[in-house]
Amino acid sequence: PVAGLLCRDARTGDVFDWRLPTARELQSIVDDARSEPALDPVFAGTPAEGRLWIQGASDEVTRVVSFSRGVLEEVGLGSRAGVRCVH
Repeated sequence: PVAGLLCRDARTGDVFDWRLPTARELQSIVDDARSEPALDPVFAGTPAEGRLWIQGASDEVTRVVSFSRGVLEEVGLGSRAGVRCVH
């Protein structure tokens, strides 16, 4: 999907090896003690009400982490979600 290309082409200073995070990486910032958003406030730049793309798309579906509830969701490739690149 386009999200992976956005990360691949991202440049920040001398850092150029950006990629989409894995499901495990995004789930590691989920805070199960919180809801709406299920996210530690230290990650303030993450769209708490939305979803973020993760690595691993197939031809028709992929998964996102939804921070409103802190869960993995399977969605169609045409779905809307945000991008948070990691390196």
